Amino acid sequence: MERRTVMRIKLGDYCGVCETLKPKGYHLGEVFICEGCEDKMVRTEPEDSDYEQYVSSLKGIWDGLMK
Repeated sequence: MERRTVMRIKLGDYCGVCETLKPKGYHLGEVFICEGCEDKMVRTEPEDSDYEQYVSSLKGIWDGLMK
């Protein structure tokens, strides 16, 4: 019987913020945050419209880490 080797290639992870598959980013606990979302979070000012979304996402991640 012929033996075959299967190679698995990981294309990325699903971002916990934008919920899309991305090749690069960071893991915060078990949650992946893509580079794009991380960059947007760092640059978002409290008066920006997306600020509350990012705060809510980070609170959800934090709550998950504390369980």
